Amino acid sequence: MEHDFSDINKTWGTIVKKVEELDVGGAQKVDAFLPQLKPQAISNDFLMLTTNNSFIKFWVESHILGLIKQALSSLYGTEFNVQIEVDQTEDADTEYTSESYIAANLVSSNTKLDTDPSNVFTSQNSEEEASPATPNFDMNLTNLLTFENFVIGSSNNMAFQMARSVAETPGKPNLNPLFIYGKSGVGKTHLLHAIKNYININNPAINVVYIDATAFVNEYTAASAAHDVDKSSFINFNKKYESAQVLLIDDLQLLQDKVATLNTFFTLFNNITNLGRQIVISADRAPKNIDVDERYQSRFNNGMSCEITSPEVEVKLGIIKSYIDDFKKEEPEVENYISDDVVNFIAQNSSSNIRELKSAVTKVLYEIKYNHENIPVDKVKEILEEHFSKNIKKRVTVENIQKVCEEYYGVSHNALVGKKKDRNIAFARQISMYLCYKMLEISVTAIGKSFNRDHSTVLHSIKVIEDKLKNNIEISGEIELLEKRVLERD
Repeated sequence: MEHDFSDINKTWGTIVKKVEELDVGGAQKVDAFLPQLKPQAISNDFLMLTTNNSFIKFWVESHILGLIKQALSSLYGTEFNVQIEVDQTEDADTEYTSESYIAANLVSSNTKLDTDPSNVFTSQNSEEEASPATPNFDMNLTNLLTFENFVIGSSNNMAFQMARSVAETPGKPNLNPLFIYGKSGVGKTHLLHAIKNYININNPAINVVYIDATAFVNEYTAASAAHDVDKSSFINFNKKYESAQVLLIDDLQLLQDKVATLNTFFTLFNNITNLGRQIVISADRAPKNIDVDERYQSRFNNGMSCEITSPEVEVKLGIIKSYIDDFKKEEPEVENYISDDVVNFIAQNSSSNIRELKSAVTKVLYEIKYNHENIPVDKVKEILEEHFSKNIKKRVTVENIQKVCEEYYGVSHNALVGKKKDRNIAFARQISMYLCYKMLEISVTAIGKSFNRDHSTVLHSIKVIEDKLKNNIEISGEIELLEKRVLERD
């Protein structure tokens, strides 16, 4: 029986609810771990999930993988092969990103811990509260993100060279701060970790601190909440970052509406750079397009900013081949591997998001592994049809997005791109601009030209819709419906 898996996130939501039902009394603490898993691919008997650290993978496979398979069998009437992979390039967009934080929650909730020595927890004393201990495997897979395994092409060469220069000689005035920007999944996080790993190996005396913006917000919020009880909370928070000789902060755009946290960051920014210490920042947009005070934008431009654009086919081919080589090392018993025709097909049809690219390769590799034979391109097209829906089914354009929004909201094209500011027209225009930004790989300036607006108007529209999406389920549903209509449009 064929099932509708066209909306993978909705499907995963259904699976999660079923797993929660099966976790009687919350025995396995699935609510602490399921939010850490992201669905990447699903078919009638295969589910591919990723997480951003190996602790989560280990715990899920050891404790709740059976529940996930049971939920799938119950929902779809068949046995599923469920694969969980670690993708260290995933953005940390949930509150629980740290192994120790989750471990502490499990302990504090009196979860019964195994006494088997292979368990990731140990107890110092049977009469004391159990405490998280270091697992007997390498959890920090970010150590694998190096300059050596970063695939270089014209889309990222300049950013690579600047990052390498910073790693070799931190604090150069002309590269401080170094601001690397580009859409999600193009390799920004890889470069930040490559800087950290290079310095840790070659100059271990230098204190390097990496933090993503979401974790920085969480740490600041925790320090604020603790301040009334523990006056040293802010001192300890500041000390961690002010002691950094190299500070790497990922996804800075996530701070743009966090006023207090943003002000704290720029105090640290000024203190660190005034001492000649290095700061490297990544974001999904250029400094001038981040909604912060102009004084902050000016400070960003004191050093060097560099964009990573969409990877060309040659870079994608290099990434795929590198990923296949890694798979061969982990699965040496697999005799068949992806043919050159299939590799070329994936490279040409995937988007700029490297995570999507790796997920596609992983799905095909496991199909080969379990079928014990090579897969022709025609079969791969079927396997990846939903995975590459935006690229295989059709090419999304500004014009198609505008037409879909015009039809849905009942406005004319002249009104959409004209000067009228009626509430319904303005909202349709903002939604259209947001969809162009989300679904297309073009600049905000190019989007603005298509609507007879400048880039600042596009940025404002994007922020308006992003803010509404945070707590308006109805608009979220509209966006989902409009995206579907754009993809299905002839």
